[in-house]
Amino acid sequence: MDERPHTGPLPPARPVPYGRPPHPDGDRYPCPPATPLPRRQMLPGLVAAGIVLVVMVAGIAGWLA
Repeated sequence: MDERPHTGPLPPARPVPYGRPPHPDGDRYPCPPATPLPRRQMLPGLVAAGIVLVVMVAGIAGWLA
């Protein structure tokens, strides 16, 4: 693939006929604010993080030798 030499900023993007609409980025296109995860969805991640933390501390302390 031939690359064009860097001579300045890139040209602006143009919409493609019959293409998909632009993806909302929150800057130019409004999008709803992100909602936080409910506790039921956070619980498995917190349990896994706790297990990893306990095993890591036990390994560093030498309890698993």
